[in-house]
Amino acid sequence: MSAPHLRQLLHAGLPERGRHKAAGWFGQTDFLLTRSHVDEDQDSYRDALFITLWRQWDFWLALPEAPPPATPLARAWARLRGREAPAAAPADDSPLECRFRRPGGPWLALDDAAPAEARQACLEGWQGVLRYWRLAEGQRRAGRPLRALLHATLTPERLEALTLLPVFAGQPLQGGEGQAWAQRIQPHPRDPRALRLDWRTAPDGEDADCLASYQIEPAEHGGTAHPPGLRLRYRQRPEDALQPLPGDAVEHMDRLLRLFAAAELQDPPESADGPPALPRTPPFAAHQSDADVFGPALMALSHDWQAAGRAHATVVRQLWAEQPEGGPPPLADPRGLHAAAVLQLARAVHGQADADLSRRFHHRFAFAPRAYAGRATGPAVRALRWQDDGTLLAWTQRCWHISADGLRIAPANEALPGDAAPHASVHGTAVHGDAQGNLRGLADNGSVLWQHHVGGGAVLCLAAGPGDSLAVGTAGGALALLRRSSGPDPHQYGTSRYAEARRILFWADADAPLAW
Repeated sequence: MSAPHLRQLLHAGLPERGRHKAAGWFGQTDFLLTRSHVDEDQDSYRDALFITLWRQWDFWLALPEAPPPATPLARAWARLRGREAPAAAPADDSPLECRFRRPGGPWLALDDAAPAEARQACLEGWQGVLRYWRLAEGQRRAGRPLRALLHATLTPERLEALTLLPVFAGQPLQGGEGQAWAQRIQPHPRDPRALRLDWRTAPDGEDADCLASYQIEPAEHGGTAHPPGLRLRYRQRPEDALQPLPGDAVEHMDRLLRLFAAAELQDPPESADGPPALPRTPPFAAHQSDADVFGPALMALSHDWQAAGRAHATVVRQLWAEQPEGGPPPLADPRGLHAAAVLQLARAVHGQADADLSRRFHHRFAFAPRAYAGRATGPAVRALRWQDDGTLLAWTQRCWHISADGLRIAPANEALPGDAAPHASVHGTAVHGDAQGNLRGLADNGSVLWQHHVGGGAVLCLAAGPGDSLAVGTAGGALALLRRSSGPDPHQYGTSRYAEARRILFWADADAPLAW
């Protein structure tokens, strides 16, 4: 600890004229850099550094005060001009003025007679502040790459998708450091949803004072230090007011990125609540709307399911487009919360064996491959073959005959063909499946024209059908029937114009195949 080092700190933390204070914190330590001034409350400050170790120590380290002018003539000349005499700068080898105290106690000199634990705590706090501003200075000189990454990662679209996930109350984030939680904040139903990420500042801290927070919230004008359309705030303890996250808080920006990534990967727990029962059974009149058929409770569930699916798919498509070779990122699907209930509803609808009801359900509840990834355990769909009448044969452990509309599935007695392959040609476009459940349409030169995520394990077989239809079989027991549409399916990942017309699930935990 020396005067030159404190001057460097003051220059790093308060480089602009007119700015007299710079505060920050890390762990259980907070600090305040001050320039010599008198504030609006008429409190006087010197060129100094305050360091506080929560409920343990307070430290004050100040540059030595400048001595008065050396001669009477200089002082007289200064008075004649109506100014304070210029002070001589202290020598670089002048010692810092250092004081310490216990919380609420008197200030004492921090010298060789001070307790050893106080001197050690001050040294550790000093080193932490030095590290804080050295990291900040390194980012400044490099053009602030971490802030650019933060702005690129934290977008309003990703925040919206993430806040559709259920609250992770008391459940540590997987992949987070120590104990961390994600929580949706929405004070009023009309307010935009914000995300709060809580984490413990002390590894063994169990009390509330060790719980720090970052909050990400929509904002039209958050400022250049914040991602477009968002505002970032933080606090050291629950009772503290949220403050804007400074652009120099390098370690906080890095931790925020890691916690945000962990929250995106967190699978939501399934709700134990079953779906509302179908209020009516088929047949239905042509003039009856979906609201008439499903009733208000199922329509509300459909609204939440579809909205979550669109928001989730938008983010995944964006990230997949940025890194197309890696496949869609494994972000948590917010529909996982209601996955079990919707699956139960799908089985009830399938049990009615009514084409109109099945069509309405498929329109109101798009299949969610990521939400059901844990159930896709087979048996594998090993081969597919279209028939002249538009029906389809599919082979798992046995052969199945599937009607043209994909609704009726019956056992068949046909031998397994030997030409099944994870590729096909559709109207001159080569379509290839991969081990992650993705399809890619390839041009003649091998370049990728489009991508589409089917899910359900590795793609084992493809079969081009009548018109623009395509059947896809996967190792996880899924058969997806795709048909060309006017544009990408807003509820699915990818850039293809294929939409899912039907999905048939041959899952081992079910007594019979399920047409979704």
